[in-house]
Amino acid sequence: MIKNFADLKRAIQAKTPFLIVEHYTRPEFSQKIRIPTVVLSRGFYSIVKDSPDATETLANNGKGIWMEFGKAGDWTFDGEFCEMSFQGRKIYKILFSQKQMQLFARVDAHGEIPESEMRKLIAFSQNAAPTDEERKGTADILEKVWPGHNGYIPGCILDDAADKLGIKLECGCSDIDF
Repeated sequence: MIKNFADLKRAIQAKTPFLIVEHYTRPEFSQKIRIPTVVLSRGFYSIVKDSPDATETLANNGKGIWMEFGKAGDWTFDGEFCEMSFQGRKIYKILFSQKQMQLFARVDAHGEIPESEMRKLIAFSQNAAPTDEERKGTADILEKVWPGHNGYIPGCILDDAADKLGIKLECGCSDIDF
């Protein structure tokens, strides 16, 4: 758990993967797992996990995109998310949660989460107006496959799962957030 600026810098220095939950100035960077490659005192370069041909990965001669640390006062930490702002303008929100990374790994493991349950989660994320019964069913599935989920799964996890299951989506999955 990242509680402060020093924890954040230590996690990046250790090249801990993280999820850009939302990038407010560059939305195309949102919902991607990143891995720090080169860490300097003022910031770091990072690449997109498992995407050697991604534009962001190829940037800066393969070091990835540059991300500034900024100052400690530029960051807020709520125990789960780390959010950077500059002069009052939000820049990005990131997540280092081990539970989050474990869920990504379980989706990548092809089958650790039962296909029928993953299909239900994907369907729920595509539903703009779920019923209370659908919400309850989804919460039950989440508790089974990811105890302690805190009611949040980024849509990119479900997009990944849909891709692995061969499900064609008209649009990307929405985050599940209770």
